[in-house]
Amino acid sequence: MNKIIWYNLLEYGYIEIYGKEYNSFLQSQLTCDIRKIKKNECIISSHCNRKGRIISLFWIHKIDNSVRLIMPNDVIDIALEHLKKYSFFSKIYFRIKKFSYLGIKIKKNYVFPSSFFKKKIVKIFENKYLYCISKNEKINFEELSSINIWEQYFIKKYHFFLFPETIGKLLPNNTNLEKLKGLSFNKGCFIGQEIIARTHFLGKNTKKLILLHSSGKPKILENIKNEKNQDCGKIIFFSKKLNKKQFCLAIIKNVSYQENKILTTEISKHTVIIKK
Repeated sequence: MNKIIWYNLLEYGYIEIYGKEYNSFLQSQLTCDIRKIKKNECIISSHCNRKGRIISLFWIHKIDNSVRLIMPNDVIDIALEHLKKYSFFSKIYFRIKKFSYLGIKIKKNYVFPSSFFKKKIVKIFENKYLYCISKNEKINFEELSSINIWEQYFIKKYHFFLFPETIGKLLPNNTNLEKLKGLSFNKGCFIGQEIIARTHFLGKNTKKLILLHSSGKPKILENIKNEKNQDCGKIIFFSKKLNKKQFCLAIIKNVSYQENKILTTEISKHTVIIKK
């Protein structure tokens, strides 16, 4: 049995931020406390607009003298544009690289070769790692496992990214970020903090993130209906390349739904079952 399994994650890239003031700049921008991220550690976090809505959602990874924000290629340009809006008076620089990653799953007691640790791999969660592809590195894509398997695993852990359609639509309070250490209310000011903190401390958070199992591929932001045909939430993430039943994530009204309760999607007419 293989001790290491590789996944095709070329749909992921990164924005790298470096320069004298990259730490202080990101501390004033992102929802996480960047001071608490260790080198070669990776957590999920976000960058919001002044209304507290998420503009970019990413895995954040510290390396020697810079930080990388890892996210799907199709949202990188908008994320970079939003970061640059606030960077004029900071001594920082940006570079982007798309089609940059492979995923790795290791078996118990596997030890990576020492060569892997030269800015190449970063642990994401449990036994899952990202491997950054070097320039001109040859990859045998036929031997790689599908991104669908990788995404379905992380969906079940409530890790997800934005689609272009969900940019500016979600509050961090509704996305499980605080439990994943990607949202801090003790770090000081950041963009959108006033609205995000007010929602949190005044108990105005009326929605939550839930895991669903869908009988087919849903549509992004389509409404979910309850047994009375009332709107109760929206689909916000699923595996785009998986054209069959799958796990997905939704934001629903903050009411007490029981596990295995059956709902339906409004447009695609799929049955979706609440999981925990």
